[in-house]
Amino acid sequence: MDIEFTKDTILIRAKTGDYDDNGDWQEAENTEIIIKACVLPYKFRNLTEAPEGSHMKAKVKVYTKDELKVKDIIKDKDVEYLITEVNDYTCESFDLPHYLAIGERIKK
Repeated sequence: MDIEFTKDTILIRAKTGDYDDNGDWQEAENTEIIIKACVLPYKFRNLTEAPEGSHMKAKVKVYTKDELKVKDIIKDKDVEYLITEVNDYTCESFDLPHYLAIGERIKK
């Protein structure tokens, strides 16, 4: 039996701007990509290990096969989370290659 634990999740990747021919900075548009990810709440025991001041923020763990980067944004159930930490477990020595990221809720 093949069980799927991931769901379609929106990844918002910020594009860096560039200077035009006149030397003026031009902002680039963010890119939205649909990825398969498992978004789980961050447990209290993990929060006690978080850096000072960040333990009061709502956090999630994100598991996915797609590459994640710090400063990416994950949108889950209309709530956005800023990726603050990424662990790469995609090397061949792992049976299930994946990325594990930590995201902090963005207040709007």
